[in-house]
Amino acid sequence: MSPRRFPRPSKALHPHRQQNRSQQPANDPTYNAPKRPINIHKENTQAFEEAPTSIEVFWDSAHAGKVSIRDDALEAVQFAAIATDQDINDIADMDAVKSKLTALMPQIKTYWGSENDWNQFMAAGDLEVATIWSGSASRSMSAGLPVEFVVPSEGAIGWLDGLSIPVSSTKQDAAHAFINWIIDPAFYVKWAADGAPASANAKAAAALPDDAFNKRILSDPEVVARVQFQRPVSDENREAYLALWQELKAAQ
Repeated sequence: MSPRRFPRPSKALHPHRQQNRSQQPANDPTYNAPKRPINIHKENTQAFEEAPTSIEVFWDSAHAGKVSIRDDALEAVQFAAIATDQDINDIADMDAVKSKLTALMPQIKTYWGSENDWNQFMAAGDLEVATIWSGSASRSMSAGLPVEFVVPSEGAIGWLDGLSIPVSSTKQDAAHAFINWIIDPAFYVKWAADGAPASANAKAAAALPDDAFNKRILSDPEVVARVQFQRPVSDENREAYLALWQELKAAQ
């Protein structure tokens, strides 16, 4: 893929992209236009006088029966790894992760599997604190849900989505045109108003108005530095995480 076919992208990448360039193989055709949905916690503002700053709010007995996380083994394990001060990509103490998740289970009201699930639970007042993706958080807030998005002091899970063109594609020109359009700052500003994920295009991010969700919340380098970005997970680890998660849910 030749960068010359993209007249719009900035040479400067957003800090979270710079932070994770080592994750992209040299022969990866993915263009540098990933987004950054982040699994962080977001609380019902009606349940808090002040927004919490620590991930430990999930284990606070004051919110027992009002907590939710996504029903996903990998995210659950990595979430607990952050709560036990571990690297999500190199978890050294699975016993600590199991213990932390075991302590969390009595707090949980339900698990969410989609943005729609999450919104319904929050709107019904079933939840006070829950994990959620940043793009979803933006849409929920725009829709008027009484919630606030928080990046815990301990950190959060992040990952990068890429825009790729298969070598075998017979629509190369159209694909390049689409990628050029979706990373264009003018388009991104409109998309962000509807709840877009964060852009790795520094010019697109800079073009956002100051009160835009992604600029207000996710443009702070200190916040980005707290995010641990997922790297490839081995099949062996995925199987171990799934077995642990199923065991914990079955015992609940």
